[in-house]
Amino acid sequence: MCGPMIRFGKTIRKLRAEHGLKQRELAARLSVTPTYLSHLEHDRVEPSIRLLKQIAKELITPIEVFFWDSVDLPEQASADDKKACDLAKLVVRHWYASQPAPRRPQEASRKRTRAP
Repeated sequence: MCGPMIRFGKTIRKLRAEHGLKQRELAARLSVTPTYLSHLEHDRVEPSIRLLKQIAKELITPIEVFFWDSVDLPEQASADDKKACDLAKLVVRHWYASQPAPRRPQEASRKRTRAP
């Protein structure tokens, strides 16, 4: 039997690290405990779609990237399938990285309240 094909944990952990956030910091922003975030990052629990959207927003990453980046092919997948999957992940991440980054909601509201 093959394991889960979508592992959000590794993607959450990778993106959190790329943004220079500690587990405690991201957990506080998400209103979850650091222990729960650790369980998410180690694929012991799966995030709800609502929480996944919140994580994506906090990490300024489109939710689609989570789905693409979290795909984990079974061990018995062919080398060609694994290469194709890795290439698709790269294309998706590269495309989203080339798009203008949305600001976090707090940053956007602060900019609007400042006088010109």
